Amino acid sequence: MRGGHESVRDAGIAILWVLAATAIFSGIFASGKLMDGAIPALQILFLRFASGFAVALGLAFRAGGLRACRSRRPVTHFGRACCGAFGGAAAIQAAAVMPIANATALGLSEGMLTVVFGILLLREHVSPLHWLASLVTVIGAAIVVMQGEVLVLDSAYALGAALALAGAALMALENIFIRTLSLSDRPQTVLLYANAFGLLLMTGPAIALWQTPTPGQVAFMLALGPLAVTAQYCNIRGFRLAPASLLGPIGYSWVVFGALIGLVAFGEVPGLGTIAGSALIVVGGVALARLGIPRQAQSGED
Repeated sequence: MRGGHESVRDAGIAILWVLAATAIFSGIFASGKLMDGAIPALQILFLRFASGFAVALGLAFRAGGLRACRSRRPVTHFGRACCGAFGGAAAIQAAAVMPIANATALGLSEGMLTVVFGILLLREHVSPLHWLASLVTVIGAAIVVMQGEVLVLDSAYALGAALALAGAALMALENIFIRTLSLSDRPQTVLLYANAFGLLLMTGPAIALWQTPTPGQVAFMLALGPLAVTAQYCNIRGFRLAPASLLGPIGYSWVVFGALIGLVAFGEVPGLGTIAGSALIVVGGVALARLGIPRQAQSGED
């Protein structure tokens, strides 16, 4: 069993890995909006998985070849790929058809769903202090997303709202798969299966919905692949070190990164509420890191 200082260190490192992944994925989820909704989300993901698979394949050969990256859990990898691919498509499309702040607000349910799924499916233990730190991040996120009445959803946003919620649930389930697979397979193996299955899943829908992109759009979408592989690797490293119930609330930092994207790309200046809420998210994340990994979760890994 890990000592207290090592537990805190591992938790802190895990949170930094997942924080980096969240920052990268925030930009990827805004890709549809950045292209003015001209390209379907499933087509964006097809090209993202195509370039991501090429990168993952290169990493696999560098790690010893395809045989060295074989997994005994292909069905679990396929389930993870389904959740990630369709959850990502839902998030991208939601952000394309409604304000990013709205999509982000609804997508924030991913963090708490990850905690709940971690408890129910992985039997992870969460102490009252961990719940309190998680609540701080929830409050901070709520303060941010309630600015400017971003939670007011009319009938025009019904589809986007449904997509955002579905995406949050699927990505929370993906976190559970990542946690399970990260403990049994090498990072290169997880990356290879995720991108191979993702490419397979997106090929048919992309062909059916295909819109001819410009060369610049093609370059942009292909660039998402290496970025996504980097984010996936960060997630794998993080979930290898700490349980999903600890790392789930870190997903609330998505709202901070979403606000930054809105500022840089669309000139949306954050107000005092956004700044205050972001500060609470940081406080909650630091508290989770200092609390370390729950004892019951540690003993289950050792």
